Amino acid sequence: PQPPRGAFIPFGTGKRMCIGDQFSLTEAIVITALIASRWRLRPTPGVTVRPVPEITVHPSSLDMTAEPRIHAATGKAA
Repeated sequence: PQPPRGAFIPFGTGKRMCIGDQFSLTEAIVITALIASRWRLRPTPGVTVRPVPEITVHPSSLDMTAEPRIHAATGKAA
């Protein structure tokens, strides 16, 4: 059976599942941790975030501003 139009199945499933699925998920976690260690995300002032009720509740948009993190020991940006 065909998945519904617009369905998102990034790695497939079953016998034909992508052999790199675990690697790519691990890579995404490592990259997210690296970025988060150097940058702090703050909500953009004046932007209203509204919940969107669908199968799961998610924000309508999430505008953020990236600020460099400052190391306490040196007082310099990462």
